[in-house]
Amino acid sequence: MNEYSKLCYTSLANLGINKGGYMKKWQLHEAKNKLSSVIDAALQGKPQCIMRRNQDAVIVVSVEEYQQLKHPKKSLGEFLLSIPKCDELEIQRATGKPRAIEL
Repeated sequence: MNEYSKLCYTSLANLGINKGGYMKKWQLHEAKNKLSSVIDAALQGKPQCIMRRNQDAVIVVSVEEYQQLKHPKKSLGEFLLSIPKCDELEIQRATGKPRAIEL
């Protein structure tokens, strides 16, 4: 799996799209012959990877999943503003002696 495939696979998993954690890989000629099966699996929430010359070429996902990837639910600003505030967080300094080290 090349770096782009790993990135796509991780992105899909982080968005909850590749729920099964498994992405079927198809050679191009096989995907052409079984295009209906490829599409059915993608519509069931299982991304399908089509390879050309033993290299990952494209990933087939449903339109709904594509929209999730294209338009995240929250912008970065909205995400950062949604993080709970830590105004009342109290951090106590350690009172013990520092450990001895040899130089």
